[in-house]
Amino acid sequence: MAFSLCLLLLGYAIGRDVAAPRWLRDEVASIASEALGEGRITFGGLSVHMQRDLHPVVTISDATVFDGADRRIAHLPAVNLHLSPRGLVLRRELLVQRITSAAAEVDLTRNADGALAIDFGMVPQANGLNYTEFASVFQQFDEIFEAPIFEALREVDIAGVVLRYTDLRGERSLTLDGGTLRMVLDAQNTRLTADAAVLSGRDYATRLALTYQSPRHSPAAVAQMRVTDAAAADLGQEIPGLGVLSLLDAKLSGELQIEMGESGAMTAMSAQLNVPGGALLPDVGPPGARFDNLDLALSYDPAAQRVALQHMQVSAPWISYTARGTTYLQDFQAGLPQQIVSQLEMDDITVSPPGFYDEPAQLAAAAADFRVTLDPLRIEIAGLSLRDESGGLLQADGTVAISPDGWSLMVDAQMDRLPTERLVGLWPQSMRAAPHRWMAANLSGGEAVSPHLSLRKLDDGPFTWALSTGFRALDIRGLPQLPPPAVDRG
Repeated sequence: MAFSLCLLLLGYAIGRDVAAPRWLRDEVASIASEALGEGRITFGGLSVHMQRDLHPVVTISDATVFDGADRRIAHLPAVNLHLSPRGLVLRRELLVQRITSAAAEVDLTRNADGALAIDFGMVPQANGLNYTEFASVFQQFDEIFEAPIFEALREVDIAGVVLRYTDLRGERSLTLDGGTLRMVLDAQNTRLTADAAVLSGRDYATRLALTYQSPRHSPAAVAQMRVTDAAAADLGQEIPGLGVLSLLDAKLSGELQIEMGESGAMTAMSAQLNVPGGALLPDVGPPGARFDNLDLALSYDPAAQRVALQHMQVSAPWISYTARGTTYLQDFQAGLPQQIVSQLEMDDITVSPPGFYDEPAQLAAAAADFRVTLDPLRIEIAGLSLRDESGGLLQADGTVAISPDGWSLMVDAQMDRLPTERLVGLWPQSMRAAPHRWMAANLSGGEAVSPHLSLRKLDDGPFTWALSTGFRALDIRGLPQLPPPAVDRG
């Protein structure tokens, strides 16, 4: 009887919108509740329109979707369900072929423990789905689309998407505005493409483009993301392998590829990023922490918590270099690392602090082992080895720490030997200028033996340094009228 009434209604609705009767509203509400598992949907109205090609469209107005915890997940002013004529005629069932909407508001929250606050009860966490990953959201909707009413579903097109994302871990929020989403489903895969502008309260907007592909009935997926003018800190606070970016006040552009396994957890990530200028904690960081450009190419292995840095190129007012190495992430809290242990090899090093040298100082190569604690920032240099172009080897260790009161520095460095002319050349002209002028005018030949340099600074206090060294085979010009004495050792 109900099916016959449905056909009569569709016949009357050819070429026009017809308000659905109460019995059809109840039928759609019942089917939708079954599809949403522990979730539910409310709506204000329901109308039926039969297109001239005899494809019926059911329009649900003022629709709001809630998850199993009764959290509002989405609101759509109007959503169109394009039904299968064959499903109605041959199987006497409502089968949705396509879903379209011209606008949607979505709310998504990440709890303080890192879990995404959305759960329709479709995929129990006991089954191993990792709810800290965005893949868990896609997987839950993939399971919703397994409901009988969506058996014939092939496309979902939504425009005008506004997504409000709140991350309680860092008490921050983002808004994705003007987004478009297209999902194509077949028997084997779910493919999704999306793009949106990202607003984060800064004076610029980020552009995000995403492609996502996953086998049906599986959380495994591959996602590719292109970001333009993204805040480095936003990426660092969402992707563990990029955690160190949370220290930067900078915007970046680049491409990322993320692979998820059967648990929905990330199994691999690779990124190529360009940061066209910025600073390390500009409010309290050292003045030399600004940079002009940073290029990164890296890959992340979550199982080993290891980042392989294939290429890094840094250009800054004080220094420029290229680097490669390995980083290990440690002490995870709410899905993000709190400590980073790195081993880097650097070359093509140019040191040119403003006002220090007439010509930039060139250094051959360096290697560094260090540990970074992110909050509060503390960099512990366990070992820095630097090969000077003269052949001398510098070894250093120390600590750099940043607090609300300023930045502190404690570094000690020593070399095995350094030609006297090279020592004078590396001595910054603006620091202790009088001794530098005397050494430049009166010392020649020989070499410095075991020079030792100490650098100190405490919070907002002054920067201090001390240099001590021995000499070998040194010529000293004391008085102009006397020949320079030769110092074999001293």
